[in-house]
Amino acid sequence: MTGRIQSAIASVMHSDDPAHAPVLAGFLSAASRLYARAADWQNHGYVSGRRGVRQLPFPVISVGNITVGGTGKTPMTLYLARYLLKRGLRVALLSRGYGGRCSRRGGLVSDGCDVRLSAREAGDEPYLMALSVPGAAVAVHRDRYRAGLIAARAFSPHVAVLDDGFQHRKLHRDLDLVLLDADRPFGNGFLLPRGTLRETPSGLIRSQGLILTRSSGQPLPEGLPPHLPVFRCRHEASVVMHGAAAMPDAFSGQAVLAVSGIAKNAAFQETLDRLGMNRVHTLAFADHHRYTDQTVAEILNAYDAAGAAAIVTTEKDAVKWEGRMPADVPVWTVRVHVQFTDSDPSFSGWLDAQLTKLGL
Repeated sequence: MTGRIQSAIASVMHSDDPAHAPVLAGFLSAASRLYARAADWQNHGYVSGRRGVRQLPFPVISVGNITVGGTGKTPMTLYLARYLLKRGLRVALLSRGYGGRCSRRGGLVSDGCDVRLSAREAGDEPYLMALSVPGAAVAVHRDRYRAGLIAARAFSPHVAVLDDGFQHRKLHRDLDLVLLDADRPFGNGFLLPRGTLRETPSGLIRSQGLILTRSSGQPLPEGLPPHLPVFRCRHEASVVMHGAAAMPDAFSGQAVLAVSGIAKNAAFQETLDRLGMNRVHTLAFADHHRYTDQTVAEILNAYDAAGAAAIVTTEKDAVKWEGRMPADVPVWTVRVHVQFTDSDPSFSGWLDAQLTKLGL
């Protein structure tokens, strides 16, 4: 029953049809009005000074959005971390550690050399960051200021990248980047829980730069603050087999079981189709799904029944399966990276100018 209710709510949150499930939509609209009042009260607290803002002893660059899930914050965070490392900077990545056991008490996921926490302890995204960007420290705490202090004590960073930080206003940020999905920048236009907006688009005025993700030439959304620079990027995908990127002829046309538990499972499935894979069966779970032994057994049963050549999943899901899949079951992962499109000025040129202003 719980799953059916969650599915019904999700269908309303993502629907553009005002007549869809009118009773449930009406209830969720009332809840959205309460959410809006609470968000306004909180934001007014920071504007008025009633709520305090704490500052870390190094610059902080935030990667955030104004909708829940699916805009590509993790690939962008990794892109920025690598970019900063190439400038010779000591970089720390700060995360809430959602779903991890250490989110409440905090922890150092990586000191830049060794990964110290598991995916279950750190959360799937921070653990993936630690594996993906050797040389950068990764710290978690639901209070990101405390995550910054953990990183400061262990690593002495020059700069931090704050993952999913736009609404975390209790921490001072020196540069706020906000990601918008080029296809649905504001979801269906409603605030949570009637829609996917965390706050109204008017909040974008707090940012210094906007990035349209998954861009393929769509027109600019209406209502963007006119003074903000807007950049466009694509999400490029590659398939990893046995720890290395595979050539297309290794997976094109192969029968696969697709498994994912992310915010936009449909986008992952479309990626596999574009890569030429033959999805003979698909399992889609909720974002940040916790893979129990029962879930793993369900995946293996589906793999055997489908007669698939391999199981294909996302990097975020794969880190939660470590050591839990039989050695004779091929597991391929899809790695997503950011590719900026031509723009004037270029994102790298603009970012270099911002970093120079910060003394980096």
